[in-house]
Amino acid sequence: MAKIFNILLVVISFILILMSVIALISIHLFLFQKPFSFTSAGFNFYLETLGQYKSLFAGTISVDQLREIAEYKL
Repeated sequence: MAKIFNILLVVISFILILMSVIALISIHLFLFQKPFSFTSAGFNFYLETLGQYKSLFAGTISVDQLREIAEYKL
């Protein structure tokens, strides 16, 4: 049972990491088309764009941490 749980966690982690990488690439491709300035408005726009995927990034980190905890206890 523990082995199935570990395999499931690894698969879910891999899928979420892949989705996060795709999201980061798409965000930066979108931002590459926009003018960027090193002002508070420029950074605010960048963070707002990243914020659209905050749940995905948080989920990826959480599942990866859960996988590490499961490997440590087993």
